[in-house]
Amino acid sequence: MKYFYNEDIKSISACNGGGFVVELKQMNESTGKMCSEFHLMDTFGRIENKSYDKVIPKSYYVPEERNDDCFVLEKDGINYLINENLNEIACAFENVSSFSKKGYATISFEERNFWINREGILFGEEFENVYEFENGIAVAKLNNEKLVFVDEALKIISPEFDGAYSSGSKNYFIILENEKLYITDKNFQKLCEMPQGTIFISDYGYIYSFTTNNADKHFFDIYNVSGKHILSAKIVACSNDKMIRIIDNGTRYLNQETGKILGGEKGYFSGDFFNENYAVVGLGLDEKGEHIFGVIDEDGNMLGGIYESAFMAYKNQPAVFIPNAKATSGKFHLLYKDGQLSREGFSRLGTFHDDFASFECRKNKYTFINKNLKRFKQDYDKVDEFNHGYAIVKNANLYDIINKNATSLCKISRFIQTIDENINNVLNFPEELKSDILFISELKIYLNNFLNFKFSQASSNAEKEEINNKIKIINRELDKLLEENNQKSLA
Repeated sequence: MKYFYNEDIKSISACNGGGFVVELKQMNESTGKMCSEFHLMDTFGRIENKSYDKVIPKSYYVPEERNDDCFVLEKDGINYLINENLNEIACAFENVSSFSKKGYATISFEERNFWINREGILFGEEFENVYEFENGIAVAKLNNEKLVFVDEALKIISPEFDGAYSSGSKNYFIILENEKLYITDKNFQKLCEMPQGTIFISDYGYIYSFTTNNADKHFFDIYNVSGKHILSAKIVACSNDKMIRIIDNGTRYLNQETGKILGGEKGYFSGDFFNENYAVVGLGLDEKGEHIFGVIDEDGNMLGGIYESAFMAYKNQPAVFIPNAKATSGKFHLLYKDGQLSREGFSRLGTFHDDFASFECRKNKYTFINKNLKRFKQDYDKVDEFNHGYAIVKNANLYDIINKNATSLCKISRFIQTIDENINNVLNFPEELKSDILFISELKIYLNNFLNFKFSQASSNAEKEEINNKIKIINRELDKLLEENNQKSLA
């Protein structure tokens, strides 16, 4: 077992809830050349000795980045699937999807698909083939070549069809019958024949189709599930979001819940996607020829005023640029639902991820604020966004990982090393870790699991009693620290 030291890390290529993938530069003994090795690292900064050759790009497997806290790594040409507990749960597969919410991914071996859960158990052997879960529903092929829909309890929920296809919706499905494609409801009752070029059906009952007949420069058509044509446009953001962005000559928005279209006939000069209840739209040019922006709600009402720049910092949280008195520079302020601005402004403010956003606290130095605009005391040369409670930072060409208390994982790693060498060192807490509730809570779980395992392996009653007493002492001391921190937070 290795430990995290800043100077050993050349890059941190992934950062998920259960741990990290780190790149170490190592000397190849056979060639004498430096090469990269990738290792798994847990949230205590302990690095697994086993190395991998590379991290498979996330986009190789799924259109969007993985959002299931798992990794795909390669060693000697063999792919490995690593779950959120940093355990290898599958290997030698050709392809794997992201895990669905209920915990199934689709994995393929020699062109045969199976479902796999997060413990590595395969399902779906009774089918000739199975396909990826989407919105809790998957398609499976029977031995008679017919296709059916299956729910996440792995039960067949539909009749047999000549063809069955995911539509992108949890409320509507596509089936093949008598060589024709139809759209059905959740009870598999046919609603309409599928329009040509259909690429997506939303949960709200809108059909999005791509057309090759673009003589009029309209590439998309929108229908409802009764087959009625709603509108045509150059670009349409097909999704299950309530507010859909439509770009033609200008930008308009379709409220899929009410059917209302925002933006009038001409549309807005420009427009971003809705983020929950708000979107930033371009309002054209001011008298100086400069672009101006506003923030609208789902009914098209303006929030606040007109601004030189604006963006959605988080769900329902716009940020707008306010120039200083001389109009030579300025800062971003949060714009609240009542139209008021945050008192404090921030330079080069980023978007909020995991409840934190980065900003430039002084020239070429960055730190974070939380949703209450409370800032970290530390600053850094470079920062990445928070993800599952951790963020990658860099100072003086050294990488580190910090948690939401701004505690360095490198410092945690050094402390954990002393504990692994001698469990009694757990009571010799470094001062900077004593106030970190998150770390102390995780440490308590880790030590109890470690000592309970030792207890189960103990060969004598005396040894068991010694371990039992150690568990009591450690829990008492850690609970004391947690209580002291809770009292400080209430003060």
